[in-house]
Amino acid sequence: MPGLTRVQKKLAKKMSGAGFPLARHDVIQEKPLGRVLSPEYELIFNRGLDGRSSNFCIFAVKEKDGSLTLDYFNPDPEGLWLKRKDFLVKARLGKDASDQEISDAVNRIAEDSRKKPTSSFHFVSHSHYGRFSMPYFSSSGERIRPGMVDHDDGVSALTDNIRKALFYQIDFHSLTSHNSFSAKAFSFMSWAGRFLGFSPVPGIEFTAPLREPNGPHFLVWMRNSNVARQVKRAIIDRGRRLEMPAYFSGMSMFEILDVLYRFREANLAALGIAHPVNFNSPSLPIPMVGLYTAVETGALELREAHDIARNFDSVAMWNASLCTTAKEVPVENRELKMFLRHLNKKHIGNKRLWVNQSNYSLSRELHDRYNLFTHFETDEHKTLPFLRDFRNGGYVLGGDSLCSGATVIEVPEELISRYGRRPTSSDLVYMLRKKAVKMYGRVFAVKRKEAMTVYSERCEIPDELRGIARHYSNTVNLRYFGMVARDFFDFLGEGKTYQIRNMPGG
Repeated sequence: MPGLTRVQKKLAKKMSGAGFPLARHDVIQEKPLGRVLSPEYELIFNRGLDGRSSNFCIFAVKEKDGSLTLDYFNPDPEGLWLKRKDFLVKARLGKDASDQEISDAVNRIAEDSRKKPTSSFHFVSHSHYGRFSMPYFSSSGERIRPGMVDHDDGVSALTDNIRKALFYQIDFHSLTSHNSFSAKAFSFMSWAGRFLGFSPVPGIEFTAPLREPNGPHFLVWMRNSNVARQVKRAIIDRGRRLEMPAYFSGMSMFEILDVLYRFREANLAALGIAHPVNFNSPSLPIPMVGLYTAVETGALELREAHDIARNFDSVAMWNASLCTTAKEVPVENRELKMFLRHLNKKHIGNKRLWVNQSNYSLSRELHDRYNLFTHFETDEHKTLPFLRDFRNGGYVLGGDSLCSGATVIEVPEELISRYGRRPTSSDLVYMLRKKAVKMYGRVFAVKRKEAMTVYSERCEIPDELRGIARHYSNTVNLRYFGMVARDFFDFLGEGKTYQIRNMPGG
């Protein structure tokens, strides 16, 4: 390990002995896409690099004085009431740290890692990014200055998505871009995953129009990129993808479902229902994009929503991007309102129609009725970058959606022993279809008398990151406004008043 300091070398040796191999630092710096995957002052250790175990990652940052700061996330499922310092763990090793000090730090890491069993895997089921760049070398080998490319409707850099997922102990990562699949981005994810220890799952978030260009959003997790290309040809290439990535035109919801069901029945894809109860904000509720809140618009009946749900593999039990203010989902449809109030009373203990409380109780009901898995979804579009913490060392962390919950996949130990390795992304999709694993969403939320809400320690953005968070939010809003405006004038020029009326998704 040339170029490492004494304390880095000693830490790497003890971490390896404790089951936390060091990622190939020399390799992962060679092919950045946007921001670098791992800066030169950082080492990444990951339990999952042994090829059998689930991930448990530690970021070791070399400070200017030669000391090391260790940052990692403690995923303790019983850690609802943990203080921030106990789930966003930070440890310091001086440049002259003794063997005992290093051993003590490694022992605490090993103890915390046992909170996530080696056969328990975490899955990013629903995520978006906004920017990536071409590799730093042209096809002829010439070094070039990368140009950033906008993709989907997110604003975060792809490498920030990858790094944050690693920090939050993610094993399987699905980029579910709206109505599109980027083979280039998936190829890069696959390359990075080989060296960092995670498995990308090809994914798409489809808008299935009930009233063009809006309709319920469905997640498709596919076994490999070849299947993704087949799905793309069967749906995306037949329809019309508009300026606003979340809009889709040219195929109806039932036509899209017919295609997706065929891939599902062939065990080539697993299907998830995204944000079934959708409420973005009081000013922009967009009920149409949730399978069950679409009933509120009159475009779907409740029994039809049930019939669709029973043909899916999983349903979102929490969406970290939805409205968090003390506003109930505005439901006027009597049958839907009575149904959701009944479920909230049954599974939560109150009848309040808060959006994620309603998603939680609905997912419990669909699991009980139709044996659906449940998944936690960040639906994150604004993943924050790692920011150096020059006051405390390491990084400024916290306030991320992945801090609030996880999708957990429990794989039987005998399967790992039989194959001698952890599951691949292709294995995962097949096992979901065959119900060979247990998958469920987990959220660090408190069931209160008035509502179920995420514990505040989990979602508070640090002061140092608030400026970036505001900038990302403003950028998203400006992009949305521009894309919707272009679609509006395109529809207007084509005389498509029906589509214009449906753009708000109400």
